[in-house]
Amino acid sequence: MSLDLIATIWDELKHFIPSDERSEAADAVVMAMIDNDYDYDDIKQAFRGDKDIKEALASHSDEDIEDDDLDEYEEDADSDEW
Repeated sequence: MSLDLIATIWDELKHFIPSDERSEAADAVVMAMIDNDYDYDDIKQAFRGDKDIKEALASHSDEDIEDDDLDEYEEDADSDEW
């Protein structure tokens, strides 16, 4: 399965996950991709606009996500709340 398809599916389904559980769901998605030998940089590129996935990915990597990566998506996170 392509990472672009996984990213599209995640983008559609995350809106049905309560915001307080979204980070745990993102972690499960990241672990599934890592377990299936997807490359860290490829995952980061495919999910470049998703704060939850980036944070989950950073927790499973030696690399830290940069604050700039998160700042540009804060507005999107606020819009998820209804």
